[in-house]
Amino acid sequence: MRTYIIPYPGGIIDIKIIFLEDFIFKLNIWKDLLLGVLAAIFRLFVLGFWEEILDSISLDKLTMGPSGNTDLSNSSILTMDNGKNPEQRSNAKQESNSGSNNENSDARCDNISDKVKQQVTNDILAETMVKDTRVLNESLYAWAKNIGGYNDMPINNLTLTSGEGKKLLIKLLKTQNKALTETMINRYNWIDDIAKGVLEKKNKTEINQITSKLIDIQNHHYSRIAGLSKLESETVQIRECYSSINQFRNSALKELNKAESLLLEEIRTRNYLNKNDELRTVLNAEFTNAKKEFNSQDSYLKAKVGQILNAKKK
Repeated sequence: MRTYIIPYPGGIIDIKIIFLEDFIFKLNIWKDLLLGVLAAIFRLFVLGFWEEILDSISLDKLTMGPSGNTDLSNSSILTMDNGKNPEQRSNAKQESNSGSNNENSDARCDNISDKVKQQVTNDILAETMVKDTRVLNESLYAWAKNIGGYNDMPINNLTLTSGEGKKLLIKLLKTQNKALTETMINRYNWIDDIAKGVLEKKNKTEINQITSKLIDIQNHHYSRIAGLSKLESETVQIRECYSSINQFRNSALKELNKAESLLLEEIRTRNYLNKNDELRTVLNAEFTNAKKEFNSQDSYLKAKVGQILNAKKK
């Protein structure tokens, strides 16, 4: 085109545009630039004309599926989704999948959340048991040390014939009685506190029955101790006090040991508690050792006082 259509020498074309015969507008333009513009206009004109012809003679296009897949064995292509077009079906499917995924995700999150909450609850329960048991252990050791101080005294030289000896025996028995009463109450409160978190209904009923027996045992013991002041003879007071303490010890320990066995057995059946190493050590070793220490000191003092009360008169 540059050579044959517009063979203009010099490379520059002068264009004159006349408005209303009086106004002349002159435009100088490079030949190559003008040819490029004319070529682009011509190309667009021909392309548009040709597309119009093709559209007028061609058949309607068939939609073969959202991905252009023409495999008719694919049943998903034949699914009409109640008249929805492929885009609507795709969106509906995505929404369905999204909703399903969200529900599954929420369910998993809820499940994980529940497990985490339960684990936290179990850990708190185990930690509370450990703490409460160690507090009880400290109490048992403290009372064992308290009555153990009398075991180091030469009480074998005491007799019921001496006034000073009687006063010391009365003081000793009061101390032992207080130690037993306090440790029994502490052990019962420990059972009651821990039982609330783990006991089944059947065992709760049985422990409630044990509680009633312990209350009766304690009230009976208190009434006997309170009645000692009515006795004129100090010797009789000492013997009655010693007898009441022994009866209280035997009866209360029987019920407490029964309740503790129910509680500990219940804990052992709970994997989330039984698998806690610290709790297992506290219950099976530390608590057992603390009870043994107190019972040892208490039994030793009981034996010594019994020897004095049962000594034959010389």
